[in-house]
Amino acid sequence: MKNFSKKFISISFLFIIICMSILQVYSTKADTSYDYFKFRIDDAFYGDFDSDRNEDDIRIIAAISTDYDGLIISYLKIDITLPTGFVHHFFIVVNAEMDDDNCITFIITAFNTATESGWYNVEIEGFFFLDNGLIVMQNGDITFDPPHEKPGTGEPTIEVLVQ
Repeated sequence: MKNFSKKFISISFLFIIICMSILQVYSTKADTSYDYFKFRIDDAFYGDFDSDRNEDDIRIIAAISTDYDGLIISYLKIDITLPTGFVHHFFIVVNAEMDDDNCITFIITAFNTATESGWYNVEIEGFFFLDNGLIVMQNGDITFDPPHEKPGTGEPTIEVLVQ
C-alpha cells in the first residue's frame, strides 16, 4: 500500500508539473493587468486546526475580487517556506462560480507544516481560467511568525474551503 501511495503521489506531481508547464507556454496569452480581477492573500496564521493538540497547522486566507460574472477555474501553486529554507509545495485546482458580492474567499489550511520557530513565507501563484476564454495570472505572498513549542508528528497535507 505504501508503494502505491508513493507511485500515486509521484504520478500526480508529474501530472501537475506537466500542466503547469503547459500553462507557462500559454502565459504569453495571459493578461496580468486585468483591471477588475484581483487576487490577494489577506492573512496567514498558525493554530491547531486538525485537533491533534499541536499548533502546527497554517491557515491562509486568500481572495479573488472581480466584476466578472461566471465560472473561474483556479490553478494554485502554494509554497510555504520555513525559516530553514525548507519548502512545502502544494498544487490545487478549484472551480468556483462568482457570487453576488463579486468575491471568492479561499480558506486554505496546511496541516502539520509549522514545524520550526521563526519567520514563514507563503507564496501563491495562480492561473485563473475564466469561462469567456481569458487567462489571468497573478500571485501574492505574505510573511508571518508562528510561535512554536514542539514539532507536530503528522504528514503535511492541505485542505481548501471556498466561500
